[in-house]
Amino acid sequence: MYRSTLPQLQGTPFLIADDLDPALPVPAAAETGVPDLFDLFAEDRVKAGIEASCRRYAHVAEAAASGLVLEGPTWQMNPDRAGELGLTDADLESANRTAVEAFLTIRQVLETSATPVLVSGCIGPRWPEAAAGDRMIPSEAAAYHAPQIGVLADAGADLVTAVDMTDADEVIGMTTAAQVARVPIAVSLSSDAEGRLPSGEPLGDAIEKIDRATGDGPAYYMISCVRPDQFETVLQDPWTSRIQGLRTRANDKARASSGSPGSFARTCIHPRELGAFYKAVLARFPHINILGGWCVEDDECLEAIASVHRAIA
Repeated sequence: MYRSTLPQLQGTPFLIADDLDPALPVPAAAETGVPDLFDLFAEDRVKAGIEASCRRYAHVAEAAASGLVLEGPTWQMNPDRAGELGLTDADLESANRTAVEAFLTIRQVLETSATPVLVSGCIGPRWPEAAAGDRMIPSEAAAYHAPQIGVLADAGADLVTAVDMTDADEVIGMTTAAQVARVPIAVSLSSDAEGRLPSGEPLGDAIEKIDRATGDGPAYYMISCVRPDQFETVLQDPWTSRIQGLRTRANDKARASSGSPGSFARTCIHPRELGAFYKAVLARFPHINILGGWCVEDDECLEAIASVHRAIA
């Protein structure tokens, strides 16, 4: 629907509904026997919970005169994870396809003329906690990620989003696979306080390397990190024109000592601090128009992010 003309590239402000899988599947799996995320949409009760969460995001987006990106819970739906669970290639394809189709159905309910809703197929690094030796060359990464990207594209996703990416070579491979599948790709790079990826590559060097290798392949980049104050030393160079989105961890949820599903110890950046930071960044970089944050399941943090769009609308 939006694949040929992404509205976020036209300056439309967007919120990212990117906290759907940590909020729902863990309790759902414990209570219903759902294995990981792969059978998430097999349970009507879980589907209803996801739709309710999407409605909440859509309500906030509409109030903020913002569009909404729904990121399907497909970040870990890759061959390695499927193999750990004893699932087949057919199971893997079905899980990715079902997730996109479910979000396309939800979009039909939520979208209005004032609030465009995009469906993104979320993909992640093969090794989220990659050691120095756990890296692929671009051709290996393209071959590894191509099946998932192809299914997400074929199922109707408006774009795919590579989230929490840890090194440039894997992103090059992902981008190549997305180009073959003829689907836009957005890339969210994980950054530390010094502006480096987990691989050690400086953020700017990584973006320039990816763009050179793929002909400016990614539609846009985002930065993801643990706390918003880590962005302050990063967004200072010419390559920042390629950054259109920020994703920060609004609070850190750590499983409480009981280890029971849904039992979390919560340490949270204050919503006012979160909103003030985003406003300051957007004042310096007005081209940034896509905002998200992991673990924004509480209304105050989500509202703080949305208030930034209202302030500049």
